[in-house]
Amino acid sequence: MVRHPQTKYQKVKNAWIAEKEAMRKFMEKDLKLATVERAAGLTDLKKHGVSVFKEKEEWELETAPETRAWGRVARRLLLSRGPGFRWTPGNLEIKDKNIGIFRAMISMTTKIRWGLKHDRFDKEPSEIDKWEKRLGVKEGVYKRVGRDKCETEEAWKDRWEEEKMKGVSSWGYVNREYKTVDIPGWVQRIEAFGKEFMLDDAPTYLAQPSQDVGGGSKKRSRCPDNLPTEEYAEYLELKKDAAEMRLERADKGGSAVYISRKMWKRLAREHVADEKTYVRANKFAEELRERDSRLGARCFEGALMPNGMRATWRNTHDFLVPGRLASYGWIPEDEELPRGKWDSEQEVKTSLYARMEYFLTMIVEEEFRLPDNIIADLTNRLKPLVKKNARRAAYGGGRWGMGSVNIHRRKKIEAVALEAILKLHKPPPLKSRPVGRGHASQMKAWEKLVASFLVVVLEESESEREKNGEEATVLRDSRVFVQELEKINQKWEEEYNKNEKQGEEIMLASWDISAMYPSLKIEYIMREVDTLLVERIGQKPSGAMRDAAKRLRKVVMPLLIFMLQHQFVYVRDEGVGVAEKKIFYWQKDGIGIGSSASGPIADITVLVGERIVLK
Repeated sequence: MVRHPQTKYQKVKNAWIAEKEAMRKFMEKDLKLATVERAAGLTDLKKHGVSVFKEKEEWELETAPETRAWGRVARRLLLSRGPGFRWTPGNLEIKDKNIGIFRAMISMTTKIRWGLKHDRFDKEPSEIDKWEKRLGVKEGVYKRVGRDKCETEEAWKDRWEEEKMKGVSSWGYVNREYKTVDIPGWVQRIEAFGKEFMLDDAPTYLAQPSQDVGGGSKKRSRCPDNLPTEEYAEYLELKKDAAEMRLERADKGGSAVYISRKMWKRLAREHVADEKTYVRANKFAEELRERDSRLGARCFEGALMPNGMRATWRNTHDFLVPGRLASYGWIPEDEELPRGKWDSEQEVKTSLYARMEYFLTMIVEEEFRLPDNIIADLTNRLKPLVKKNARRAAYGGGRWGMGSVNIHRRKKIEAVALEAILKLHKPPPLKSRPVGRGHASQMKAWEKLVASFLVVVLEESESEREKNGEEATVLRDSRVFVQELEKINQKWEEEYNKNEKQGEEIMLASWDISAMYPSLKIEYIMREVDTLLVERIGQKPSGAMRDAAKRLRKVVMPLLIFMLQHQFVYVRDEGVGVAEKKIFYWQKDGIGIGSSASGPIADITVLVGERIVLK
């Protein structure tokens, strides 16, 4: 067999193939070593309270340097600081300092003005004070939404000019005699104080220099944000992946969680896949019907009344919002459908506001209608300047007797994002809890109003039990529970030392409700909450106090039903960056985790049954 000599081209090609194969083997070996280092680094991170989670394909796509980086000490030190780490404040701009001074001047002036009015004059009850008295709750249960905060230095300056014009003078009645009181020169002194500290000709920034700590040749420098330089370098490295990774806190105040955004979004979408609790928001319109539909009224059962019958409460899906009037003529019908539109964020907000407004002004019985100030707070509108008949549409600014829209507040409203919080305290497989992030939600003021009344009802019920010599059912502070356990332990120890009850066995047991908030059915919530409200009515002496308790029940129940039947959240799809979309869902059952009213609702709902069990 004759072997032909290799051409020059073949030699180069074979050498290139051999080199490529050697490089592949080297990279495979390097990646294996890096994987070992990563495993050790992740284990070390977990020991220091940091758990890292990514999708399987994300781990596989890591390069050797990215894989090896998990073993670096600086990364472990940085992540172990957790999401609660507070950066040293950055450079302070002069405008920020001036804003702080304006706020201090305004605060001191308004506090003095209201202090004089409170101390020197007879108290004149407000519309809300009178309303709270009619409901039989203590004054101040409802906390009004405060005035909007200014955002620019110019806006704060204008606000100060308003307060300066008002001064600190107050007026009112003392023993039916009209008087005024003032502190001459107060505003001038406050303004002089402010000007003394305001800096007009200073540099743009009040810079904070870097700090050097340590001594000698082992000197370590710290960056302005209070991080050692090694950790700051890691921070800059991780910041490149800020759109892909999140640093969160685990459930129950547990360890830190560094999780990929892709996995974090997937876990949230898994929760809304439960069709017993969540359905797409555009299905909500199918639940709505006319108030006087030929299909009949839908009702929830309430408390068992003395006559042996159960009370009934109207379903708040049984009304449609009619077309609305604009300032000049009718808005086209397709601008606002009677059933609303529920696909996009703007559609959900607009349709929900329409239902909130129509319910509060046209559906709620006139006798139990909320004061105008509270309706304005709940719907982010201004209080109507002239009292109008709520049963007639108002031309011009507001409709159905309301004031015009508070555009500034509505711009700050954000939809409720459903996010997943990992339960690392639970055994495998990995579990998460759905939490609604709704700090600026459309229903936030509504939730707080309902919660404030339910807290009063719960506290009065527990107080009544204590008056009758019974123990309270709801434990507000876990330290009380710990103290009781310590007393039991002390008693057992004494008995053991005395050689008493040596043959007895002791078993401690506790119960928990799996996925409590989503599992509580609205029908069950209505029945139990109404039961406690009826029980409260029976505890009041006949007359004005009992009538007030009845009115409170008639106010709270419709608000509670509407709130629970109008829960909307969104999850994020698989898109990245600008391609990411929000998918809206309607929570058709249960209580939203993260709602301001969830705690009191859950406490009251299980309270009646718990008391029966304890008996």
